[in-house]
Amino acid sequence: MKGYHIHFIRCGLTQANENNIYCGVTDLPLSPSGLSDLYQRTQDFNYPTVEEVFSSPLTRCLESASIIFPNMPIISMSEFIELNLGDFENKSADELVNEPAFKSWLKGEEAPPNGETMTSLTTRCYEGLNKIIRHMMNDDLQNVAVVTHSGIITNICTSFGVPKYSPQQLFLQPGEGIEVLVTSTFWLQSNAFEILGFSM
Repeated sequence: MKGYHIHFIRCGLTQANENNIYCGVTDLPLSPSGLSDLYQRTQDFNYPTVEEVFSSPLTRCLESASIIFPNMPIISMSEFIELNLGDFENKSADELVNEPAFKSWLKGEEAPPNGETMTSLTTRCYEGLNKIIRHMMNDDLQNVAVVTHSGIITNICTSFGVPKYSPQQLFLQPGEGIEVLVTSTFWLQSNAFEILGFSM
């Protein structure tokens, strides 16, 4: 049975990452060290050869995609934008530690105030993933890449991937990736794919 390979790759670092600031939909570029680290990674590791590249529309992902896959068109998909953290955006854990809503969010009990629910996140991730998979099937594409955010990759793999991993096991360093294998029968019948492993 024919398989379709998708390589999910985490974008590079921003200043918010380096300062331990929560940054979801805030549109930050890569930091100078984030740029440098990502360029170095392209020298040290062999990124996969792919036929198309998809990306979150946020600058840090578009920049990362252009560095990792130079001279390839980047297809922006709003479905893969990071979680909207609402009132937690651009704040540190130290600033939020005494907030009851922050404690509830960390436990997975509710969304950030004025932010996005995990149900909404999972729904739009599914919609984006389903578009890509059906596009691959229709156009007979064997390998594509999705450059996006750590939280998006974790959500997709925990929601639709097998075998099952905890979110902690799926944590990626900037520029690292996870390769998955989609078969038409498995996806169309079960909305699931196989996690092949970590790469890059």
